Amino acid sequence: MKRLSRSVSLKFFIFVLSTMAILLIVLSIFFVTSAKSEYSAYLKDKKQIVMNWFVNFKKELRYSALTLVEKGEIPSGYDLVAVKDGDEDVEILTSELDLQLEEVTRFFNQSDNFFNIDDTIVYFSTFSFDDRSILFGVSFEKDKITELTNYVGQDAIIFLKTKDKLVIPEEFLETGIYVRDIIETQEDAEQLPFTISQNKPFFGLFEPKDIFLVDTLTIGNVDFFILQSQGLLAVLKTRLFPIILILLASVITFSIVFSKSLNNYLSMALNTILKGFSSMRKGKYERVELKSDDELGQIAKDLNNTMGFIEKTQERLKKTNELLRKATIEAQQANKMKSEFLANMSHEMRTPMNAVLGFAELLLSEETNKERRKYLDTIYKSGEHLLDLINDVLDLSKIESGHIEVYKNVFNPRMLINQMVEMYYPMARSKKLHLASNVDENVPEYILGDEFKIKQILTNLISNAIKFTDTGTITILGSYRDGYMIYEVHDTGIGISKKKLDSVFEPFVQIESNMSRRYGGSGLGLAITKRLVNLQKGTISLNSDPGKGTTAVVRIPSEVPSEKELSWSAKDSKENEDIAIMIVGNSEDYFDSLANIFNKLGLKYKIIRDVPLINHYLKQDDYRLIIINNSDLEESERNELFSEKFSSISIPIILIGNSYDNKLPLPEKQFRVIEDFNNEHELMEAVSEFIPNLKPFLTKKAIRVLVVEDNEPNQFLIKKILERAGLHVDVSFNGKEAIKMILDNEYDLVIMDIQMPVVDGYEATRKIRKMGNDIPIIALTAHTMQGDEKKSLEAGCDAYLGKPIKQKELLDIVRSFVDASGRVTRSNKSRLRKNEKNADVTHPASREKRIEIFAENMGISMDEAKTMFEEYGSFLEERIAMLRKFLDKNDFEAIAIEGHSIKGSGTMYSVEEITEAGKKLELFAKKRNKDKVIENINEIERIQKKIWFG
Repeated sequence: MKRLSRSVSLKFFIFVLSTMAILLIVLSIFFVTSAKSEYSAYLKDKKQIVMNWFVNFKKELRYSALTLVEKGEIPSGYDLVAVKDGDEDVEILTSELDLQLEEVTRFFNQSDNFFNIDDTIVYFSTFSFDDRSILFGVSFEKDKITELTNYVGQDAIIFLKTKDKLVIPEEFLETGIYVRDIIETQEDAEQLPFTISQNKPFFGLFEPKDIFLVDTLTIGNVDFFILQSQGLLAVLKTRLFPIILILLASVITFSIVFSKSLNNYLSMALNTILKGFSSMRKGKYERVELKSDDELGQIAKDLNNTMGFIEKTQERLKKTNELLRKATIEAQQANKMKSEFLANMSHEMRTPMNAVLGFAELLLSEETNKERRKYLDTIYKSGEHLLDLINDVLDLSKIESGHIEVYKNVFNPRMLINQMVEMYYPMARSKKLHLASNVDENVPEYILGDEFKIKQILTNLISNAIKFTDTGTITILGSYRDGYMIYEVHDTGIGISKKKLDSVFEPFVQIESNMSRRYGGSGLGLAITKRLVNLQKGTISLNSDPGKGTTAVVRIPSEVPSEKELSWSAKDSKENEDIAIMIVGNSEDYFDSLANIFNKLGLKYKIIRDVPLINHYLKQDDYRLIIINNSDLEESERNELFSEKFSSISIPIILIGNSYDNKLPLPEKQFRVIEDFNNEHELMEAVSEFIPNLKPFLTKKAIRVLVVEDNEPNQFLIKKILERAGLHVDVSFNGKEAIKMILDNEYDLVIMDIQMPVVDGYEATRKIRKMGNDIPIIALTAHTMQGDEKKSLEAGCDAYLGKPIKQKELLDIVRSFVDASGRVTRSNKSRLRKNEKNADVTHPASREKRIEIFAENMGISMDEAKTMFEEYGSFLEERIAMLRKFLDKNDFEAIAIEGHSIKGSGTMYSVEEITEAGKKLELFAKKRNKDKVIENINEIERIQKKIWFG
């Protein structure tokens, strides 16, 4: 508090002192200025008095001369009186000067001026009356100057100066001023009058000094120096400093006394208030007593009121905290129950869905009535849709509860994007949409990342793009920059307004109220996508223009794997397993029939509805057999099938139907012909010729499988599927019973449900492995989130299958453990397929050739390729116009983005020149090289006109 009070006192002292000093300075300046002005006026009057005195002196001389002429009386009191009559000689009447007659005669002609006669200044003046002239000589010595000084006044002093003589009165000697100083000051002064003062020693500082205002008056050849005394100003200047000191001393004394009292009061008041704050800090809330009506007293009152408010608030807060504590415990219990509920929900909801979908699929494989098949198909698809909605809710719940982890593995991003295109191509084609992809050359062949989650992200984005696009194109782009794998999904759909872009990532939100009714879905897809991206420390952004389309950009940090990581991935990878059979045709009955047969045997197959797509899919995957329903094909498709275009196919073909069979350009050993696809025996005999490892299933070799499942409908379904595939199946209701059955019997394979009573699947598997039994065990669970697979494998399982079970998936995984001889083994090595890339790039000359290559690469018909090629030409035309607009604005950043887009599209449409020009355009735009940018825009326009209009 002392520091505060001292500060206040010091500030007060400085304020008072500054105010007094300014006041004194202003008053001093005012007084001094006023005094100088008055004395200047006095001096001016004194000059006029001197001039009047000299005029009167001259009048007196004239009067004396007139008296001499008229009366003949010689005047007295003059140093020289001489008379001259006409041309006669001069007569000296009176003379106190030592002058010869000739000298006197000369002064008659040089009168009215001052002369130095024997170190005496004499004024000579001549008066003429007819032919008679009278000369007077008057000496101007001290007595004369004293007379003049007295005439002027006591506060003025006058001295006379000629070229070589000074006449100084006695009074001047008393001033203590040196004449030399006055003369030198007068010579240096820029203007008159000027000020001069007495010289005093330092110890005479407080004694008054005479100050004079000096001016000059010149009469003839003599200067009269007039000194006007400024006595009042001298006194003011001399006394002002002591007055200031006295005032300062008074102010200091007052400030000390005042600050002392103020310091005591402030210290007392503030210490009292601080004690109140200290008691608040300690929780005692002791009231402050300060009897004062000033601001400090008001602070003390407010502090007391605050203490009372805090006491009441703390009391309420204690009660609220107690309620909150109880609510928190209840919320934690509820959250725990919710987590347990969701965990059980995954199993309990999927288990009945497993039965619904499984039996629907089983009935579909046996039903021949078209109408009933339609009903069953509706049940199956509705069940799958319901399952998707359930999965979305469960997935979101698990993500929000932090039960999902990121598992990095090595995968091929190009293959992933190709798989996504292949997966969604039928859906896009059903809506007559163009689905295409392009992956930059700088994308590594393999990267480290969570392939499962990235696939889920792309699935959500692509399905949304197809769902909300009625016409146009959907493009999937891949690029790699600065350690990030960038996935882009462009569509030409309905778009989203900017104000609703942020809300689309919220759960259960759809941009319009009628979206759910029109497009379906739970509104969770993008919410899950956003959280999956965040889990991988990535970013997702949406750019959209209503009515024109949307672009989703996902950036995921992705490292390039080391050689060791790459080698281990190659050993464990199963993504390149052969897709065994390609089924080509148009009839749904044909597809359903073959699908049912192959599903029973666990064969992988791909359904192709367009002959031109055969070459496209053959380039993507390794097929071992092609089955073509010749009777289903259109005439144009048959002609294309039997053209030279397919002569290079080295894969065996089974042709169903007998027309055109002799025209197929293949050697006889590479194809077989059967008449009816409904003849299962004939069909499978033909298939087994080209896929030898079908023999164990075809001959129904007794492979024993133990199904461990506590749900009876699921037991029955799995048992039925496996028995139809020729396997011997036993069932068990829990892990404990399964362990006993394995000890008592020899099984080739175990399908183990994870969540069961008594002993669950994890514990049962661990015990089987501890027994030294290496029987293959396939984990079966409704917990299908990633991470469950790892948990199952760590427990000792060999494979993992999620519910609801699909017939094909079940047979696929069982078949993976059966070798060509029909023996079941845990060894299951997959073959790694290499992604070959054509290194030689040429620029086809003709437009038709480009379209043909484009159609072949994309796996589409020539008509579709032509339409898309024309649309691409229009797209380029629009981009060129847009580039020129950006160029006018010098928007090089926008030009670089457009260049990147053009670079990525050229190769896809077999126009490599556009890709090269786009690449250069992007490069020069980033360097802000305007000339090169213009050059490349012109080049793109030239290529566009040449190919599309040339």
